[in-house]
Amino acid sequence: MTSNKPVSAHPGKIQTIRPMALIALYSGCAVLLLGYLSFKWVYSHPAQVAIRIERAVQGAGLTGIEVRGGTQETLDGMRAEEISIEPDVEKLTSLNLLGVHVGDVEIDCRADAGSATATAEVRAGGIRGGLPIFVCSAAAELSGLATGVEGGSRQWTVPGKPAVDRLRSSAAAHPFEFLVGEFDLGLSLRDEDKKKSWARRVRLEGLELSGGEDGLRARARISRSADTDGGAIEFTSGEAGEWALRGGIENIRDGNAWMELLPPAWRSLWESISPRGNFSIDIDRLSNAPDGGGFSGSLLSAAWTIRLPVVGLEATGVNGTAGLTDGMISWGEEAGLERPALVLLGQAGTLSGQLRDTGGMLRVELGDQRISGLAAPDLPRAVRDLVEALRPAGRVKGSLDVNISSLPDGVGAWKLALDFGSLKLRGAPFVSPGALRLELAGKTGEKGEAATAQGGLDIEDMTVAGIFSLNGRLGLSWGEDGLVLDPSGLAIGLVAAADGAGAGRFTQDRHLKVGNNGGGIEGIVSWVGVELRSALLGALDMGGEAEIEVGTGIVLGKSVLKNARVPAGLLSEQEFRYESGQAEWSVDGDGVHLKGLELGDGEGALRATGTIGFDSRIDLHCVRVGKDEARALMALPPDSKPADWVVAGGKAYFAYRLSGKVGELVRRPFSRDDGVSGQAEPADETGN
Repeated sequence: MTSNKPVSAHPGKIQTIRPMALIALYSGCAVLLLGYLSFKWVYSHPAQVAIRIERAVQGAGLTGIEVRGGTQETLDGMRAEEISIEPDVEKLTSLNLLGVHVGDVEIDCRADAGSATATAEVRAGGIRGGLPIFVCSAAAELSGLATGVEGGSRQWTVPGKPAVDRLRSSAAAHPFEFLVGEFDLGLSLRDEDKKKSWARRVRLEGLELSGGEDGLRARARISRSADTDGGAIEFTSGEAGEWALRGGIENIRDGNAWMELLPPAWRSLWESISPRGNFSIDIDRLSNAPDGGGFSGSLLSAAWTIRLPVVGLEATGVNGTAGLTDGMISWGEEAGLERPALVLLGQAGTLSGQLRDTGGMLRVELGDQRISGLAAPDLPRAVRDLVEALRPAGRVKGSLDVNISSLPDGVGAWKLALDFGSLKLRGAPFVSPGALRLELAGKTGEKGEAATAQGGLDIEDMTVAGIFSLNGRLGLSWGEDGLVLDPSGLAIGLVAAADGAGAGRFTQDRHLKVGNNGGGIEGIVSWVGVELRSALLGALDMGGEAEIEVGTGIVLGKSVLKNARVPAGLLSEQEFRYESGQAEWSVDGDGVHLKGLELGDGEGALRATGTIGFDSRIDLHCVRVGKDEARALMALPPDSKPADWVVAGGKAYFAYRLSGKVGELVRRPFSRDDGVSGQAEPADETGN
């Protein structure tokens, strides 16, 4: 009987193949399953991801790392919600990272597009080992400590060379790329006695830190804040331990807020000029390279106000660029730059010179210009009040040179030179416009020594009351008693005397003083040997003294006259001569007020009172008597009135009122309106 089952050519083979295939299949599936499970539960486990992220971050030279919320995104990409770091870097007390991406992973944080673009650029550059790291945001606290005193300045200790060396060494073995979208850095400083503290925050954007065999490189943008308009910095460190920093900050609005971070030399320099206003700073080079180390940069000021050391004056509106080098700031030619513009004493000028923390020199030049606000609030009160009282107008040019021998102590010398043209003193209208040159040199000594100054005011053909001319030097000296004026170097002449005849002089025993407590010029001046020639009165020899109170706008004076004369045509067709006389007068903004003029000799006498205006208008009351009445007229007190003079003259007097302008005078007898009656008619022109 035959069977229907197929007969195998190789009996038993089918039973061998089928189990092996199944085993192979099951083994492959098991391997895949184990691989998946290893990736899912071992390789992707948060604890394992945290370890790998920690190692990656350690490659950037950081230690004390705690990872939270770690996930494996791809085979080469990891993510952590937060990383807390307790760095072993001195003074860096904390470092916290949020939204950390490691390796090739799609960046997903609420950063702006600029941060994501910057990250892609960093990764595109590639690294030789290690994984690129991107942090959405980070925060750190860097604390300093005032460790002592050096030259009177506190020191701030910060992470230095050891930290940089360690990071560079780590980068050589484990190259890395580290980018932080936003980095919030807190800076703080405290005194050893804990009585004073300082704190500020800085926000950086796009912080890139990379390291490899060729060294370290870091760069970042400084965010705009209430203090600045932002900027940028870049740092490099090579294999040999050399490092360099460059960058800039735009429109710093309060430099004093950051002064505590300055090295002692710069802090002393900053305090000496006390700048106020906005400025920008560019760092061209800050390096320790042996062939080109040191510091250089520039500072652009905008409407700065600075204090000029030693002289103590403030310059405002300082606009321009200054050069910065190791412990020195320079302006103008010394820095190879155009001079910055400024305003000094209310006048436009330029600044040049240089300052170190130890000393230096400065020069301010004032170009030819109209006088505008010559007084300044920082002038000594006495000088300020004097300038305000005189109210000068006209043109001015000049210079101020300051040499500082000890900047911290404010010790040095200065020299001021000003040329005035067409100068008009609106507070003293009786003084005509003229040309003057002011030269004043001063110095400040060591502590306990008062500031002093010496100089003079050179006057050329300035006239007073349209009658007298002044030429020569008005001496000036400054000390504990304020500003003292010595007029003894001035010659007094007549405006009409072209030959210089009749020139007198001021005496040396009288001085004027400008007090430290204000009030303008006060004092008494005296003069001798002046020949008086005018349309109203003449004298071969006139001396006198004047009490000056410029602060009130009044000058009170007394004069003594010898060989006086009244020109013909004034009181009559005849000239009258008198051996001696005296006068009391005052000067204000309107003119010369003649309180009383007394002239006399054995043959007669004359008394007069009234006003001679600076507009040439005259209003004078005159009484003249002959020989017999002279004694009675001269015996009257100085404050007597024309009515009293008429009474003393009896029936033999000659009384007139002169009015109008010089050269066009009107002469008429006293009237009832003058308070005088009983006008007598003289027998002849002599009045006798």
